[in-house]
Amino acid sequence: MKNILEVENLYFSAATSNGQKEILKGIDLQVRESEVLGISGESGCGKTTLAKVLAGILKPVSGRISYNFSANNGSAKKVQMLFQNSDELLNPLLDVRKTLTLNGKPLNYDLCDLIGINQKLFSQKNSTLSGGERQKVAIARLLSVNPELLILDEPFSSQDPDSVKNLVELFKKINSNYKTALICISHQIKIFENFAHTISIMKNGKILETGNSAEILTSPAGKYTRFLLEAESYKLERRDFNDI
Repeated sequence: MKNILEVENLYFSAATSNGQKEILKGIDLQVRESEVLGISGESGCGKTTLAKVLAGILKPVSGRISYNFSANNGSAKKVQMLFQNSDELLNPLLDVRKTLTLNGKPLNYDLCDLIGINQKLFSQKNSTLSGGERQKVAIARLLSVNPELLILDEPFSSQDPDSVKNLVELFKKINSNYKTALICISHQIKIFENFAHTISIMKNGKILETGNSAEILTSPAGKYTRFLLEAESYKLERRDFNDI
């Protein structure tokens, strides 16, 4: 399969009260068509910043980002991002039907059924929806423009185990039914088991390790990756905090 995204030596800095702070430091990654890439790492390592750069929201300082979509015309719509706060994607004054039929497109009932949007919600305003309902409507809104790459920023944040399981199954359906490539960001590395094809591990603005999902989860090469896995399993000892 061809690469639809190639990133080479990507750098990004942001202004702070103490001057410029380097957030992304020489990022290299690739995403193949229909691939699910999971990106994991501790809070503050640059995951969300990387997502925003890849989505075109932030402009990198240097480096190369190359997209190779099936149709380059209108390529801005070929990359869509689901923010951690789905409210940022929805107009609270619009009802669900209008949200999903913007730009004169007819309502895609099959898409709504796949995502699990109850037709009873169509007449409700976005401001009245629950957090889970807003997230589903936001996902449907993004998919309505037929993206080839969907970036998910911490979609499982503050979700109970059943909701997490249901979301994983939904994203797997989207990937399978629409052949949409996914970049999924989560600090929970084990959530990518049986979901992501490839996993990249980030720390301090750098990608430390990338590999096949099964290999990363069972036989990681890096000490930091092993640390993350043991942290999720509560198997850490004091010595595990040394030299990380």
